[in-house]
Amino acid sequence: MKLSYDGGQLTRITGGFTFILMVGGFRTLFTDQVYWNVVVNDNRVTLEKKSIDKSVTFSDKHELRYQGNKIVERKIFEKANTPIIYTYEYNGDLLKEEQIYKDSQFLIQKSILL
Repeated sequence: MKLSYDGGQLTRITGGFTFILMVGGFRTLFTDQVYWNVVVNDNRVTLEKKSIDKSVTFSDKHELRYQGNKIVERKIFEKANTPIIYTYEYNGDLLKEEQIYKDSQFLIQKSILL
């Protein structure tokens, strides 16, 4: 992976996974033809997956919300669907709990043993 910065701010992550059609299905391939645009705005970071090859498109988009130096919320957008929302709780600097929601519906809670 290659990280690109502008004025000390991360702007792009080069290198990512794509699927290659093969006989019998798809194969996952890590390539430098895939990159993530990174936009930082206050306490939010948006990542959008793209390809150097304009014929290859992705619908992957992630939004992260920070409090201090900890991610407290992550939204994953897939195609035009409602995002899957992950929320995180901490005990000091250690991750304590993850909760997952979709369409405002609670799906699952994962407790991390400390």
